[in-house]
Amino acid sequence: ASRSPGPKLYAYLVREAILPTMVSLVGLTTVVLAQDLIQLLPLTSRGIPGETVARIAGYKAIPMLATMVPFSALLGTLVALGRLGADREILVLQACGIPTLQLVRPAVTLAALLTLPAIGLQTVAAPWAHRGQQALWDEIARERPWSQMRAAHVNRFGSWQIYAREVEPDGERLDSVLVWAEEVGETLFAKTGKVEVREDGSADLVLQDGTLLDGSGDSPTRLLFDSLQAELPRADGPIASKAADDPIQALTLTELRRQARLFSPESDGGAPVSPRALEFHRRFALAFATFVFGLLAVPLFMARSNPSRASGGVMGVLATLAYYGLVQASSGLIQRYALPPWFGAWLPNAIVAGVAGAMLWHNARRGGWISDRPRRSERRLRRETSTVQRTHDLALHRYVARRFLGMAVLCCIVIVVGYLL
Repeated sequence: ASRSPGPKLYAYLVREAILPTMVSLVGLTTVVLAQDLIQLLPLTSRGIPGETVARIAGYKAIPMLATMVPFSALLGTLVALGRLGADREILVLQACGIPTLQLVRPAVTLAALLTLPAIGLQTVAAPWAHRGQQALWDEIARERPWSQMRAAHVNRFGSWQIYAREVEPDGERLDSVLVWAEEVGETLFAKTGKVEVREDGSADLVLQDGTLLDGSGDSPTRLLFDSLQAELPRADGPIASKAADDPIQALTLTELRRQARLFSPESDGGAPVSPRALEFHRRFALAFATFVFGLLAVPLFMARSNPSRASGGVMGVLATLAYYGLVQASSGLIQRYALPPWFGAWLPNAIVAGVAGAMLWHNARRGGWISDRPRRSERRLRRETSTVQRTHDLALHRYVARRFLGMAVLCCIVIVVGYLL
């Protein structure tokens, strides 16, 4: 007879999944943030206090943490189920009259518990982090504008483009400077220069020993100067364009709804739908993806004939890539066919839920059992080997190699997924 898991079994299964879930959450967030963290490290050599850099990194981590909760819940549950399957604990549960499909309840319970903080992270914490990060960048741009300049790169300050072959960390010296001021059509060359900050927070660019080319008239004019001082426009973004977040991501839910009502294609660069309405629905859709992945975890695990931690992790990573592809596809459909924002935002969740439901129904028809037949490699090994000693030796080598290769492939896939995300 079929039995349901009791409270102790619920607690045991949830406890088994919590640790790999937390490890996946921290690991995926760290991998995704690695590029931004590397980009932030040079700030300390440009006069930015280490505390400010740490605060920026913390603000960046919160939105990434919110994004990774659904995928971490899926990975953690699959890794836990893989461990239970590899150690034959699921077989023991089946022998006690608990079908494998009954494990859906603990998995969904864990996913539901994680959905609540995911909603809070997506709707409250992530916008707050975006606002805090933008405030810090504004403070850096106001108090230390030279920190935004990189040597041998075109640095944009409004319509101005500044290139310097060498840039001192404190902004006291720029070597081999080229400046293009678009609004006046002037190009300036100077041997040296520096950035000075006024008391009101504005910044001046001071150039020494240079040449000014004025192309605004009928014929270019060349003017030599010993020293020239001009006020810098506001920088487009600190260090690089990726450092500043999309302003829409910093809006609260109330602001998103209010601005979505005022949407017009002309005011949003010809966008077919309101990007603010899409952001509003996506915050909730991504949070509820945690619950959807909880439904998917058990039937996805049952699709494997050889359960293990590595196989569970690989399936979780592949499901993450598939979900990410669905999100990108829904964005393309919205732009091409002007679909309603709610439809495009919730479409990936609906597809995943449909797949999970179909797999659950298919496994329910089979009775929800995982076959305990010997693996193909083991059956082939028994056919090919006649002595017990050789069988044991080969089994040990194959077991160690399989575990090592499985974890190595899993680590590589996690790194690639983090980079793509």
